[in-house]
Amino acid sequence: MPLVLLVALAAHWAGFGTSHAMGGTHGNELLAAVLAGLGLLAGLAILRVALAARRRLTTGEATSLLEAALPAAGRIGPQTLVLAIGGALAYGAAEALEGHTIAGSPAALLALPLAAFVLVLAVRAVTRLLAGVGLALAALASELERIDPRRAASMPTYRFAFCSAELHRRDRGRAPPIQA
Repeated sequence: MPLVLLVALAAHWAGFGTSHAMGGTHGNELLAAVLAGLGLLAGLAILRVALAARRRLTTGEATSLLEAALPAAGRIGPQTLVLAIGGALAYGAAEALEGHTIAGSPAALLALPLAAFVLVLAVRAVTRLLAGVGLALAALASELERIDPRRAASMPTYRFAFCSAELHRRDRGRAPPIQA
């Protein structure tokens, strides 16, 4: 859904520029919701790859795993069509809510497929990046699991006053010893 709304926002911007925001007075909230949704999708994609990487995925396999979750399984043509149709519906609904005609401006209608195509290419690039980040997160997690208990015991520890047992002692007359 955030991808479809991003296509609609891009088409609206192409048609009307900065004369008014899509969503009227709630345009900033709509943009914030789209960006939050994209951030959430990116975080979920990273976790998906990181959790699946226990099977020793390659970067190509991780990218394919993420592309399978995209509309039309990440294929450029069908995904562009899905995003353009969804963007057109979202754009028409927003225009109707603003009190304008559903068609909006001719420039916006021409921009819908172009915005969808550019977004598909951007999503493909970002998908590869997210797959790499997910694999790096999985490598970090496996490295942390391999820490030897003796090495972990010799690592420096830091105690904070708000979670220290020393804070909860009954005799609070002296400071706790300095930790190195």
